[in-house]
Amino acid sequence: MSVFQPDKTVSEFPKPTGAIHIHNNLTFLQRKIFNTLLYNALDNLLTHEWHHIKARDLMFLSGYESNDHKYFRNEMRKLMSIVVDWNILAEGFKDWEACSAVNKIKAKEGVISYRYDEDLAAHLASQDSYTMIDLLMQTNFRSGYALALWENCVRYADIKQTPLWPLQMLYQLLGIQDGQYSAYKDFGKRILRPAVTSVNEVGNISIEAMPSRTNRRVSAIRFLVERKKLNCDLVGIQANKKQIQLLRHMTDKLHISRKVSENLIRTYPLDYLEKKIEAVLIYYRTQSGVRNLPGFIVKSIKDDWHFESLNNAPVQCTKPKPKPKPKPTVITKPKQAILDFETNESQLTNVAYTPLGDEEKVAFEEFIRSKNFTIQSIYQSKGESTILIRSLVLDFRSRFHEK
Repeated sequence: MSVFQPDKTVSEFPKPTGAIHIHNNLTFLQRKIFNTLLYNALDNLLTHEWHHIKARDLMFLSGYESNDHKYFRNEMRKLMSIVVDWNILAEGFKDWEACSAVNKIKAKEGVISYRYDEDLAAHLASQDSYTMIDLLMQTNFRSGYALALWENCVRYADIKQTPLWPLQMLYQLLGIQDGQYSAYKDFGKRILRPAVTSVNEVGNISIEAMPSRTNRRVSAIRFLVERKKLNCDLVGIQANKKQIQLLRHMTDKLHISRKVSENLIRTYPLDYLEKKIEAVLIYYRTQSGVRNLPGFIVKSIKDDWHFESLNNAPVQCTKPKPKPKPKPTVITKPKQAILDFETNESQLTNVAYTPLGDEEKVAFEEFIRSKNFTIQSIYQSKGESTILIRSLVLDFRSRFHEK
């Protein structure tokens, strides 16, 4: 069985245009799963009936960070019952097709196996129009509407604008069901403006909505599209094939937990991570004081430790100055009393002690009920035999006599 190996592929893949312009009921997570499954199967659509991918790779590429595997499995299962209209931008019935998103899906020993409808696989493989989709970039989106809008706009980046999409067509492209947001005011406020903002913040393109009106009402929308210039600010967002390779190296070779590794990859530039890990490994091979290598690597990345070698001497690690120790926590009065009694035990044993009389005992037990649970438990189990309780008896007597 051939299983998808992320470190041998790239995260950017040519998604058939017909699989972008779709009308569907896909949730946000389902759309990301759908993209990842298509990405995995694209090269073998005509040569393999079944396609395979490790569950942990599918979850990572889908941006799923929860440990609720049951929910993720249910979202995959629903793909078999969701009907998708493919290539809805085609005029009339030209190159149009409707079928389930996935024909069958199953899992065994941590590997997901799935297949597409035979005719659909052939249709997707024969598409003559593709859009380059950056798979890991989809993990930055937090809305299914924003992800769908980004996918439908990014293919037009070279020509700077999308076609003029009738409002109903745009609803279908974004996955909005019939009857939802019938008033454009609600659609603009709840869907369109947040989606445009999200694309501009985390996507690799900038878009601007240009509404077209008929009889003073918005009837269609065109989007102006421009590619962003790649700079250091986008290093953590713009995915590339090395990210998955580094993830596998950090989890399998360095034994850093997957969740921590994913967070580091999403937070820090790739070059920084690679250089820092390389420096730590050199330091580790020349020093004997590192006991927890995974924790040492993570700490050096987060705190930006510097490693340097002088005159061929062993590599030295320059750590930031330690933070000042926090002030000691204030001990509550009952705990402080216990500590004081234990500390002065030798002094208390020299104090003459007379057991409680019957009348005193009734009043003292009422006094004990005002104390914390620990003191009450000690008195109930050991009576007046402990230094602590005897000290409280003396305190009680002093107050009792004052009254």
